[in-house]
Amino acid sequence: MDSARLTLNTALSAHRVAEAPAATAGHAAYLLLLIGALMVLVTCVGYALAGPLAAMPAGAASFDAARAATPAAAGWMLLASWAGMPGDVVLAVAGLMLAQRRGQPAQTAAGWYALAIVGLVFLVVDTLVGQVLPPLALGGPDAAAAYAGARALFDALFHMGTFVGGLSGLALAWAPGGRPRGWGPLMGLAGMLGVVAGGAGLMGWGLPQATGGAVTLLVLALAGWGWVGWRDRR
Repeated sequence: MDSARLTLNTALSAHRVAEAPAATAGHAAYLLLLIGALMVLVTCVGYALAGPLAAMPAGAASFDAARAATPAAAGWMLLASWAGMPGDVVLAVAGLMLAQRRGQPAQTAAGWYALAIVGLVFLVVDTLVGQVLPPLALGGPDAAAAYAGARALFDALFHMGTFVGGLSGLALAWAPGGRPRGWGPLMGLAGMLGVVAGGAGLMGWGLPQATGGAVTLLVLALAGWGWVGWRDRR
């Protein structure tokens, strides 16, 4: 009897030791999700204050109009870039860590992998918005063609990131189990709006306000999920 009890206790201890690194990784992943989402919320504010003409895809009637509006918005665009670039990297890392947790539905893992892709796409977008577009807008007539090319890339990647972010939100919101209480509906709404706005943009029907709203709602939902996940694992 004592031998059997000793064997059982040893097995339980080994199981707890094996689970400890996974619990620590989950705690760190949710903390990174919260930090990254808060940083990108600052980016969303920067985009909003910069205005749709200068800083939103399809926000201007032409590249010339967008270029003309950029100098006045350059400071806010730079703020969006400074907060967004590290925030996007943190979100991508958090997404990869959360996607690799054991025992979760495949749909949930796919949602987190999609979030990691979104982070990498928006890393390029947020680099363009502050580090590339303003200097080209101020570069004189010779930089007009370069600005048009960079702006076209910015618009396309922004729409693609919004669309994939919508898919990520839908996958996470509709996955069986694992949704923090109260945050599932917001994630689902962000997902639906992201798919519609991002898809419309990719097909040439730009919806700048809907696009910005979809990204902001997704980031708010991610911040909520990160907070709940981190708090519950402390």
